[in-house]
Amino acid sequence: MVLFGLSFVVLTAVEVMRLRFPQNEVSKLLFGQFRKIARDYETNQLSGMVYYMAGVTMSVAVFPKAVGVLSVLYLALGDPFASTIGIKYGKLGPRFTNGKSLFGSLGGFFICMCTTALYFARTLQFSSALAIVSIIGGLAAAIPETLCGRITKDGKGGPIDVDDNLAVPLGSGLLLLALLTCFYPALLL
Repeated sequence: MVLFGLSFVVLTAVEVMRLRFPQNEVSKLLFGQFRKIARDYETNQLSGMVYYMAGVTMSVAVFPKAVGVLSVLYLALGDPFASTIGIKYGKLGPRFTNGKSLFGSLGGFFICMCTTALYFARTLQFSSALAIVSIIGGLAAAIPETLCGRITKDGKGGPIDVDDNLAVPLGSGLLLLALLTCFYPALLL
């Protein structure tokens, strides 16, 4: 936990320095190395890495172990899988106002459902409870992933104007915690 917090602080400090002093040689070197993988808006704003570390750090610190681990896995596995499926097959189905696609959201739901099933397989064996908890996990991850999205200059974006690197672990963690507390509280021990 301390390592995550320290990483977040160092990364945030480097990003703030990069934005505050863009002509500094260190800033040019750092952003020059990451420009290939950076999104356009990250040139003048905090990069997604800061939100990623914030989401991971808060999830590990705040949620019970199972929820914290799963919310980080949803970010690490579900978010890129949803993006990949959305980019490859999103044009075949409807798109949301934030640019995300139904197929991308379904892909994220599927991989997070499978991740939840694998995580709880030893505890719940192969049972209807495992199937239900897995669906709950998939939904808990897919909802914030689908709803979040930065509002662009033309006014398009998701109803939640938060970077998905922060929204996915925290939103999915909150939803998963609430649903497991209601239906399967023993899994939170």
